[in-house]
Amino acid sequence: MSLRVVVAQSAMIRTRAMSQRLAALGYDVVAQVTTIREAVDAVSTTEPDAVLFDVHLSDGAGVHGAISVTRARAGTAALVLSTHPALADRAARPNWGPVALISANALDGDLDADVQEIVATARAMADEAVGEAVDAEVDTVREIDDKDLPLVDVAVEPSESGEESREIVVERAVAQIVARTRLTPADALKLMEEEADEDGRDILEVAAAILAEADQAA
Repeated sequence: MSLRVVVAQSAMIRTRAMSQRLAALGYDVVAQVTTIREAVDAVSTTEPDAVLFDVHLSDGAGVHGAISVTRARAGTAALVLSTHPALADRAARPNWGPVALISANALDGDLDADVQEIVATARAMADEAVGEAVDAEVDTVREIDDKDLPLVDVAVEPSESGEESREIVVERAVAQIVARTRLTPADALKLMEEEADEDGRDILEVAAAILAEADQAA
């Protein structure tokens, strides 16, 4: 049985081109959209195995959409297509759970392998999560898997101006991604850096947008 996918690209011409490419690889394209909101709605109505996002859409960044759809339906994989040159080396890419940043320039065989890999990971993680409660509020970047990572406390005093420091905003955004996707903190930060580089933005802007999306979803 072919995998069901939703394609969410920044313009309909790009959406159709990617849909045709995936269909040629044997995928069942169940929806073609151009916004994050439409992608989330399509996940609810079509129950796809995966959603493929552009790195940036008209209503937000691809990573926001990826987090939104994996939260909307457990077991759904989300792949964000980026032209960042570091992604060309598939072997060096870490396993980011149900969310992955992949090369937009991948050949058909590599694209197929990426989708299959992330779908399998998303399904396995959904099975593991059955019966487990996930806290909605995240205050710390927590240790996960067997990695020896420090526990970073982000519940600190604000600056004299009453605003959170740049570091704290970024750490809070990292914590949100960790909770929603099960990335390691280091990989979550890398994902944010890749998105900032792709869009030509400061990482603080990316972090603020992630926190705003989390507040809206709460």
